[in-house]
Amino acid sequence: MRKLFTTIAIGLTAALLSGPHAVPQDAAKWEDLFSQDLKDWSRSGSGKSPWRMTTDRTLICTEANEVYVPDRNFTDGTLKFEFRFRPTAKDEGYQAAVWARRTINGTGCKLSLGDDCGKISARYQGGSDRERTYEEKPEVSPAKKIGEWNEVELTLKDKTVQVRVNGKEIAGFENCDTNRGLFALEAEGSEVEFRNVNWKQGK
Repeated sequence: MRKLFTTIAIGLTAALLSGPHAVPQDAAKWEDLFSQDLKDWSRSGSGKSPWRMTTDRTLICTEANEVYVPDRNFTDGTLKFEFRFRPTAKDEGYQAAVWARRTINGTGCKLSLGDDCGKISARYQGGSDRERTYEEKPEVSPAKKIGEWNEVELTLKDKTVQVRVNGKEIAGFENCDTNRGLFALEAEGSEVEFRNVNWKQGK
């Protein structure tokens, strides 16, 4: 996993340094992050891409282990999207994730989307010299059946990430290392689809 973090760091440093796109509070509206047909996204892998966009604007990733990120920095606001897994003959083994407040060093808040849907895990410094880890998982999975679309909403304010999955509030994370950072879609070996990936800036 550390190799994946390192691979995307070089290409995204400029995006982090350039800062977020300013949007007046009264003009804030939902922005389609697929509007440029992924020309403003970067992947962590090399060779033939496992990611493809369909004509109905669904992003599909085959059974790969990669991170895909928009080439920009996000401050306060809300990310919402839908995801589902392609069913296989197995009842388990489905894995994917989304990251918020991710840094080029790989710290940030990770929301699992597969078998352990709703689990929040994080790597952060928290003002200390030593990296810390955090993990919390809901007692009951908020995910729908494999093959059905799930709705996710991440609300970011300062160093806090609040999470809702299919309308259910999930324990969030309050100690991100930064109040701005990257979003990342992470494929973890399962064929997964994403659609309606939208961002609304503002507290």
